[in-house]
Amino acid sequence: MTGYSGFIGTKLEKLLIRKGNEVVHINRILLKKEKESELTGLISGCDAVINLAGATINQRWTKANKKEIIDSRIETTRQLVNAIDKSTKRPRIFISASAVGIYPFDVVADESYPHHGHNFLSFVCSKWEEEAQKTNKGVRLAIVRFGVVLGREGGALPQMTPPFRYYLGARIGSGKQGFPWIHIADATNAIHYILQSPHISGIVNITAPEPTTNAQFTNTLAEVLRKPALFVIPRFVLKLLLGEREIMITRGQQVTPAKLTENGFLFRFPRLKDALQNLITGRP
Repeated sequence: MTGYSGFIGTKLEKLLIRKGNEVVHINRILLKKEKESELTGLISGCDAVINLAGATINQRWTKANKKEIIDSRIETTRQLVNAIDKSTKRPRIFISASAVGIYPFDVVADESYPHHGHNFLSFVCSKWEEEAQKTNKGVRLAIVRFGVVLGREGGALPQMTPPFRYYLGARIGSGKQGFPWIHIADATNAIHYILQSPHISGIVNITAPEPTTNAQFTNTLAEVLRKPALFVIPRFVLKLLLGEREIMITRGQQVTPAKLTENGFLFRFPRLKDALQNLITGRP
C-alpha cells in the first residue's frame, strides 16, 4: 500500500489487519526509478496493490505546487504499474485512487458518465487515471473516485466544525453546488468490499448514496452541532483567500455510487445526518 500514513490509509490498514490481512508498506524511496527492481520484488506475490499516494491538494495552487500535485500522483502510479507488469507473480487486483473532481461541475454523475471537467482538478484526475489504465490486462483494475471523506481525526470535517462552534456557521455561495461525501468507515469498507469482489472493476465512485448540496450539508451540520448557520460566504471572498483552489468549495457535482449499490455493498452511513451524528457525538 502507498499512502499508508495518510488519513484514509491509516484507517484502511487497521481494517485490513482486523480482517486477517498483512499490509506491506510501499514508501517514497521505493517509488524512485532506481528502486524499480526492489519495488518489483516487493510486489511479486502480493494479492493486491492499493495506491493512495499523492501530495495534498489543500495548498495554494502555485505553479510549483501544481507540479508537485501532478507528479506525486502520476509518477507514483507509473512506477507501480511498471512494477506490477514486471512482477514474477502479479497481484490479483490493483486499486488506484482518484477523485470525483474528475466530473464536470453542476452535473449528476455515476460511473457511466462519459465526460470530464475542464479545470485543474479534472486534469489531475484524468492524467492520474490514464496511468492506472496502463495496468497489465491480466490484473483486475479498480479506480476508486473518492468524494469528500468525513472523519473525526482527519479529512475535511475537523476544519469545518470550528466556525459553527463559534456561531459562525455559513453556507458557501449559493449553496446549490453538489457536495458528494462519504463516511470514513464506509470508504474503507468499500475498498475492502472491492478487494473481496472479483466482479467489481473499472471506475468505482466512493460516495454516499444520499445526494447532498453545500446548503444541505451546512444545515445538517448546524443541526447536529445545535448551532445556527446564519451566514453566507460569497464566492469572491474565497477567491481572494484561496485563489484558484476556491473551486473545491464553491463548485461541485452530484455523484452517485451506482456500481457499489448495484453490486450489493451496504452502507453503514447512507444518510448525512447519521454520519455526522456518529462522527461528532459518537452515536452509532
